[in-house]
Amino acid sequence: MRLLPALFAAGAVLGAATTALAADVTGLWATSSDNGRVQIYNCGAGICGKLVDADQIRANPNQTDHYNKRASERSRRVKGLVLFKGYAGGPTEWKGGKIYDPRSGDTGGSGRIKLLANDKLQVKGCLGPICRTQHWTRVG
Repeated sequence: MRLLPALFAAGAVLGAATTALAADVTGLWATSSDNGRVQIYNCGAGICGKLVDADQIRANPNQTDHYNKRASERSRRVKGLVLFKGYAGGPTEWKGGKIYDPRSGDTGGSGRIKLLANDKLQVKGCLGPICRTQHWTRVG
């Protein structure tokens, strides 16, 4: 008799894990800093993410990418900037893309994006030897 409830509990746990692993990473995510919102979308053979909202954007919707190392790109608006591109893999982990940090203007680096659950994402970005990890929450 005790085996039946244990099997139901195990089935519920496995079902939840399967749901998390089968989840689609595309959508709108809340970052863990600056009240940011990043839209993750399919691009080519991987995924990309663009900044669609943040405290700085609400304070100045026309804010430009003035920290960019390339002078020719400093006039582009921060809203809509592609923050990462070319991350390949899935269904729960993506690697190998490029990342852009609008705070420093640095491009390149490496990182990893890992879907922890349907509504939880771990984003690790590295520029040189410095890495930063954030946990994002799905908002749409």
